[in-house]
Amino acid sequence: MKRTVRLPIQPGRSKACAGSRPQRGASLLEVLIALLIFSFGVLGIVGLQASMNIRSTEARQRAEAALLADEIIGRMWLAPAIRREDFVYRSDADCTATATTPPDILSSWLNKLRATIPGAQVVIGHDETTGETRLTICWPRPQTNEWSNHVVRARINSNN
Repeated sequence: MKRTVRLPIQPGRSKACAGSRPQRGASLLEVLIALLIFSFGVLGIVGLQASMNIRSTEARQRAEAALLADEIIGRMWLAPAIRREDFVYRSDADCTATATTPPDILSSWLNKLRATIPGAQVVIGHDETTGETRLTICWPRPQTNEWSNHVVRARINSNN
């Protein structure tokens, strides 16, 4: 007759595992998989942060362009009718054309524009007969070769 020998159960092990071989490395594999999943999550958050920084910069530049455009339109409204033509700058060009020497009345404003929005260009046109004024501010977008622009149209009549 065969006699079966029962091994004593070691402390910390259940009865179901008592006769099986101990697992080795399973915890290490679980930790590595968890680390991999965590790393993908962190990479996703870093990517979102970088995208958010670019969009935040673009929004700030759009707000600055609107503020500066309103400032120059306000100056034109305050100027006497015979001085409004002095604000015209590169009216037949687009924003990617080479900059020319600005009129004296625009020099300080253009310096402020270029200090606020790097690489910014401006086109200002005014038709005295209709009072139609068109101001376009363009600037290169961060991280791309594309241009953003802000266009303001105003009617500044001679009796303003």
